[in-house]
Amino acid sequence: MVFAQGIALSVTQQLLCTQGDAVDRAFVPRRARANVTTIALGATHGLGILRGGLVVAWGQDNSRGQVSVPVEVRRRVAVAVAAGAAHSLALLSPEGRVVGWGANDALQARAVPDAWHNVTAIAAGDWHSLALKADGSVVGWGEPSYGQMKPPASLRGHRVVALACGALHSLVLLTNGTVVAFGDNRAGQSAVPAAARAGVKAIAAGSFHRCAFALRACRCTKTCLRRRAS
Repeated sequence: MVFAQGIALSVTQQLLCTQGDAVDRAFVPRRARANVTTIALGATHGLGILRGGLVVAWGQDNSRGQVSVPVEVRRRVAVAVAAGAAHSLALLSPEGRVVGWGANDALQARAVPDAWHNVTAIAAGDWHSLALKADGSVVGWGEPSYGQMKPPASLRGHRVVALACGALHSLVLLTNGTVVAFGDNRAGQSAVPAAARAGVKAIAAGSFHRCAFALRACRCTKTCLRRRAS
Protein backbone atom coordinates (compact mmCIF):
# COMPACT_ATOMS: atom_id res chain seq x y z
CA MET A 1 0.00 0.00 0.00
CA VAL A 2 1.34 3.44 -0.95
CA PHE A 3 0.64 6.46 1.26
CA ALA A 4 0.96 10.10 0.20
CA GLN A 5 -0.39 13.15 2.01
CA GLY A 6 -3.22 11.30 3.71
CA ILE A 7 -4.26 9.15 0.78
CA ALA A 8 -3.60 5.45 0.39
CA LEU A 9 -3.86 3.45 -2.82
CA SER A 10 -3.49 -0.28 -2.37
CA VAL A 11 -2.64 -3.00 -4.86
CA THR A 12 -6.29 -4.06 -4.66
CA GLN A 13 -7.21 -0.59 -5.93
CA GLN A 14 -9.01 0.48 -2.78
CA LEU A 15 -8.82 4.14 -1.91
CA LEU A 16 -8.75 5.18 1.76
CA CYS A 17 -8.34 8.49 3.55
CA THR A 18 -5.98 8.39 6.52
CA GLN A 19 -5.79 10.65 9.54
CA GLY A 20 -2.64 9.87 11.51
CA ASP A 21 -2.54 6.12 12.08
CA ALA A 22 -6.29 5.72 11.66
CA VAL A 23 -8.02 4.93 8.40
CA ASP A 24 -11.12 7.01 7.71
CA ARG A 25 -13.48 6.36 4.80
CA ALA A 26 -15.74 9.30 5.62
CA PHE A 27 -14.35 11.75 3.07
CA VAL A 28 -13.92 9.32 0.20
CA PRO A 29 -17.06 8.66 -1.88
CA ARG A 30 -18.27 5.08 -1.68
CA ARG A 31 -17.79 4.43 -5.37
CA ALA A 32 -14.14 5.54 -5.07
CA ARG A 33 -13.27 2.92 -2.46
CA ALA A 34 -12.47 0.31 -5.08
CA ASN A 35 -11.37 0.07 -8.72
CA VAL A 36 -9.34 3.28 -8.58
CA THR A 37 -6.57 3.47 -11.16
CA THR A 38 -5.20 7.02 -10.68
CA ILE A 39 -5.20 9.63 -7.91
CA ALA A 40 -4.20 13.29 -7.55
CA LEU A 41 -4.09 15.47 -4.43
CA GLY A 42 -4.74 19.16 -3.95
CA ALA A 43 -4.47 21.21 -0.77
CA THR A 44 -7.85 20.13 0.61
CA HIS A 45 -9.30 17.81 -2.03
CA GLY A 46 -8.58 14.64 -3.92
CA LEU A 47 -9.34 13.30 -7.38
CA GLY A 48 -9.47 9.77 -8.68
CA ILE A 49 -10.16 7.90 -11.90
CA LEU A 50 -12.11 4.68 -11.70
CA ARG A 51 -11.77 1.79 -14.10
CA GLY A 52 -13.64 2.87 -17.19
CA GLY A 53 -12.43 6.47 -16.96
CA LEU A 54 -14.96 8.02 -14.55
CA VAL A 55 -13.58 10.95 -12.50
CA VAL A 56 -14.56 11.22 -8.83
CA ALA A 57 -13.64 13.96 -6.36
CA TRP A 58 -13.82 14.40 -2.60
CA GLY A 59 -12.73 16.71 0.23
CA GLN A 60 -14.08 18.72 3.12
CA ASP A 61 -13.68 22.00 1.25
CA ASN A 62 -15.63 22.64 -1.94
CA SER A 63 -15.78 26.41 -1.51
CA ARG A 64 -14.17 26.97 -4.90
CA GLY A 65 -16.00 24.17 -6.70
CA GLN A 66 -12.88 22.00 -6.92
CA VAL A 67 -14.84 18.88 -5.88
CA SER A 68 -17.78 19.51 -8.24
CA VAL A 69 -16.81 17.49 -11.31
CA PRO A 70 -18.39 19.07 -14.42
CA VAL A 71 -21.00 17.14 -16.37
CA GLU A 72 -18.81 17.17 -19.49
CA VAL A 73 -16.12 15.33 -17.51
CA ARG A 74 -18.49 12.88 -15.83
CA ARG A 75 -19.82 11.84 -19.23
CA ARG A 76 -16.40 11.22 -20.76
CA VAL A 77 -13.46 8.88 -20.31
CA ALA A 78 -10.57 10.50 -18.43
CA VAL A 79 -7.01 9.22 -18.63
CA ALA A 80 -5.36 11.63 -16.17
CA VAL A 81 -6.25 14.08 -13.40
CA ALA A 82 -4.30 16.81 -11.61
CA ALA A 83 -5.15 18.87 -8.53
CA GLY A 84 -3.91 22.32 -7.55
CA ALA A 85 -4.50 24.20 -4.32
CA ALA A 86 -8.18 24.65 -5.15
CA HIS A 87 -8.56 23.74 -8.81
CA SER A 88 -8.81 20.48 -10.71
CA LEU A 89 -7.90 19.26 -14.19
CA ALA A 90 -8.90 16.22 -16.21
CA LEU A 91 -7.44 14.92 -19.46
CA LEU A 92 -10.13 13.41 -21.67
CA SER A 93 -9.80 10.61 -24.20
CA PRO A 94 -9.58 10.13 -27.13
CA GLU A 95 -8.86 13.67 -28.34
CA GLY A 96 -6.50 14.62 -25.49
CA ARG A 97 -8.49 17.65 -24.36
CA VAL A 98 -7.98 19.32 -20.97
CA VAL A 99 -10.93 20.46 -18.84
CA GLY A 100 -10.49 22.49 -15.65
CA TRP A 101 -12.78 23.50 -12.81
CA GLY A 102 -12.60 25.06 -9.33
CA ALA A 103 -10.70 28.21 -8.33
CA ASN A 104 -9.90 30.38 -11.32
CA ASP A 105 -8.48 33.56 -9.78
CA ALA A 106 -5.34 33.33 -11.93
CA LEU A 107 -7.09 31.63 -14.85
CA GLN A 108 -5.48 28.37 -13.73
CA ALA A 109 -8.60 26.28 -14.30
CA ARG A 110 -10.78 27.56 -17.09
CA ALA A 111 -8.31 29.39 -19.31
CA VAL A 112 -7.61 26.22 -21.30
CA PRO A 113 -8.10 27.03 -25.00
CA ASP A 114 -10.53 24.66 -26.70
CA ALA A 115 -8.01 24.32 -29.50
CA TRP A 116 -5.50 22.55 -27.21
CA HIS A 117 -5.94 18.93 -28.20
CA ASN A 118 -3.44 16.08 -28.42
CA VAL A 119 -2.37 16.56 -24.80
CA THR A 120 -0.73 13.51 -23.24
CA ALA A 121 -0.09 14.62 -19.63
CA ILE A 122 -1.15 17.33 -17.19
CA ALA A 123 0.10 18.83 -13.93
CA ALA A 124 -1.23 21.42 -11.50
CA GLY A 125 0.55 23.75 -9.09
CA ASP A 126 -1.15 25.89 -6.49
CA TRP A 127 -2.28 28.49 -9.03
CA HIS A 128 -0.88 27.34 -12.35
CA SER A 129 -1.26 24.42 -14.74
CA LEU A 130 0.87 22.67 -17.35
CA ALA A 131 0.07 20.38 -20.27
CA LEU A 132 2.37 18.17 -22.30
CA LYS A 133 1.41 17.86 -25.95
CA ALA A 134 1.96 14.88 -28.21
CA ASP A 135 4.76 16.68 -30.04
CA GLY A 136 6.75 16.97 -26.79
CA SER A 137 6.08 20.68 -26.26
CA VAL A 138 4.80 22.16 -22.99
CA VAL A 139 2.12 24.81 -22.54
CA GLY A 140 1.21 26.58 -19.30
CA TRP A 141 -1.47 28.87 -17.94
CA GLY A 142 -2.42 30.53 -14.66
CA GLU A 143 -0.34 32.55 -12.16
CA PRO A 144 2.86 33.79 -13.87
CA SER A 145 4.56 35.69 -11.01
CA TYR A 146 7.60 33.41 -10.72
CA GLY A 147 7.71 32.20 -14.30
CA GLN A 148 6.32 28.82 -13.23
CA MET A 149 3.93 28.55 -16.18
CA LYS A 150 6.37 29.61 -18.88
CA PRO A 151 8.88 26.97 -20.02
CA PRO A 152 12.35 28.47 -20.52
CA ALA A 153 13.65 29.18 -23.99
CA SER A 154 16.31 26.50 -23.45
CA LEU A 155 13.61 23.85 -23.94
CA ARG A 156 13.12 24.76 -27.57
CA GLY A 157 14.21 21.94 -29.79
CA HIS A 158 14.02 19.42 -26.93
CA ARG A 159 11.26 16.87 -26.43
CA VAL A 160 9.64 16.68 -23.00
CA VAL A 161 8.39 13.29 -21.76
CA ALA A 162 7.05 14.18 -18.28
CA LEU A 163 6.15 17.20 -16.18
CA ALA A 164 5.33 18.09 -12.57
CA CYS A 165 4.24 21.17 -10.65
CA GLY A 166 5.04 22.36 -7.14
CA ALA A 167 3.33 25.26 -5.42
CA LEU A 168 5.09 27.94 -7.48
CA HIS A 169 7.61 26.00 -9.56
CA SER A 170 7.58 23.45 -12.36
CA LEU A 171 9.71 20.54 -13.57
CA VAL A 172 10.03 18.84 -16.93
CA LEU A 173 11.92 15.70 -17.90
CA LEU A 174 13.58 15.52 -21.31
CA THR A 175 14.10 12.44 -23.46
CA ASN A 176 17.81 12.40 -22.56
CA GLY A 177 17.01 12.06 -18.84
CA THR A 178 17.73 15.70 -18.01
CA VAL A 179 15.55 17.60 -15.53
CA VAL A 180 14.77 21.27 -16.16
CA ALA A 181 13.14 23.39 -13.43
CA PHE A 182 11.64 26.85 -13.60
CA GLY A 183 9.68 29.16 -11.34
CA ASP A 184 10.10 30.05 -7.67
CA ASN A 185 13.52 29.20 -6.24
CA ARG A 186 13.38 30.73 -2.75
CA ALA A 187 13.78 27.30 -1.17
CA GLY A 188 16.17 26.02 -3.84
CA GLN A 189 13.39 23.97 -5.41
CA SER A 190 14.24 25.10 -8.95
CA ALA A 191 18.00 24.68 -8.64
CA VAL A 192 18.53 21.29 -10.26
CA PRO A 193 21.67 19.60 -8.84
CA ALA A 194 24.31 18.20 -11.16
CA ALA A 195 23.31 14.66 -10.18
CA ALA A 196 19.86 15.19 -11.70
CA ARG A 197 21.06 16.42 -15.06
CA ALA A 198 21.24 12.98 -16.67
CA GLY A 199 19.82 9.50 -16.26
CA VAL A 200 16.57 10.55 -14.57
CA LYS A 201 13.54 8.33 -15.21
CA ALA A 202 10.69 10.09 -13.36
CA ILE A 203 9.99 13.36 -11.56
CA ALA A 204 7.64 14.64 -8.85
CA ALA A 205 7.24 17.99 -7.09
CA GLY A 206 6.10 19.02 -3.62
CA SER A 207 5.22 22.54 -2.56
CA PHE A 208 8.83 23.58 -2.02
CA HIS A 209 10.91 20.56 -3.07
CA ARG A 210 11.17 18.10 -5.94
CA CYS A 211 12.18 14.50 -6.58
CA ALA A 212 13.91 12.80 -9.49
CA PHE A 213 14.16 9.03 -9.76
CA ALA A 214 16.48 6.80 -11.76
CA LEU A 215 17.83 3.33 -10.99
CA ARG A 216 20.25 3.40 -8.07
CA ALA A 217 20.25 4.11 -4.30
CA CYS A 218 18.47 7.21 -3.07
CA ARG A 219 19.88 10.19 -1.21
CA CYS A 220 17.77 13.06 0.06
CA THR A 221 18.36 16.71 0.82
CA LYS A 222 15.99 19.11 -0.85
CA THR A 223 16.00 16.67 -3.75
CA CYS A 224 15.54 12.93 -3.57
CA LEU A 225 17.53 11.29 -6.33
CA ARG A 226 18.07 7.69 -7.28
CA ARG A 227 20.57 7.53 -10.10
CA ARG A 228 21.05 5.12 -12.93
CA ALA A 229 23.09 2.03 -12.20
CA SER A 230 26.50 2.23 -13.77
